[in-house]
Amino acid sequence: MFLVIGATGSVGREAVSLLLEAGEEVAAVTRDPAATLPGGAHVVIGDPSRPDSITALPDGIEAVLLSPRAVGGAAAELLSPAAR
Repeated sequence: MFLVIGATGSVGREAVSLLLEAGEEVAAVTRDPAATLPGGAHVVIGDPSRPDSITALPDGIEAVLLSPRAVGGAAAELLSPAAR
């Protein structure tokens, strides 16, 4: 499964679409519970710049696409749970 952090931005949204079209599983992190994401994406609610706000990451994450604009200075704190 791919974890896309910043999934509603221009790059993240396109990455989610392309990965799903390729038959991959995708978990998409978004701040906005009403965000429209491509069908089939596992939506994960939370603010990437505040990792403690992210609900729960699904099991089986093998790769992460991280948008630096979405996380600000919280990259290390955010990636630690994903690595586990």
